[in-house]
Amino acid sequence: VKGAEFTGKAIHKGACKLREHITPEDKPAHVSPTVTKGLHVAKQATGGAVKVSQFLVDGVCAVASHVGRELAPHVKKHGGKLIPESLKKDKDGRSNIDGAMVVAASGVQGFATMWTGLETAAKNIATNVASETVTTVKHKFRGLQNILDPPKEKTCIFS
Repeated sequence: VKGAEFTGKAIHKGACKLREHITPEDKPAHVSPTVTKGLHVAKQATGGAVKVSQFLVDGVCAVASHVGRELAPHVKKHGGKLIPESLKKDKDGRSNIDGAMVVAASGVQGFATMWTGLETAAKNIATNVASETVTTVKHKFRGLQNILDPPKEKTCIFS
């Protein structure tokens, strides 16, 4: 995540330098209402798709975690019946299976931690790139604020 923060700062610096070399247009940009509507719909659709996919990923992770917690004691209890006696305990009476279970569980936990960190870093970088892109486009083309920052629609509150 620290690397993503550093990358975000580098993206910001680079975008600022880029904007120094871009001359804004003299006349306001005209965008047809059809394109405006299409961009607005695309923005809403991608936001919805992200929410749905995140919900599915979170659900799968929760189910996998729950199944792992529920099955682990049964695998440990009944799995020993399938393993030869020579592998069950070493000469000091320690179980090799217990050690393998600890290593496997630690590996899964480490992978989950790494995955979460990568996901957070990717979100940070994508947010920075999107933000700087919008700022640069606004700098170049006057009159696009209404498209890039549409006015907030009034929402109904039902009591």
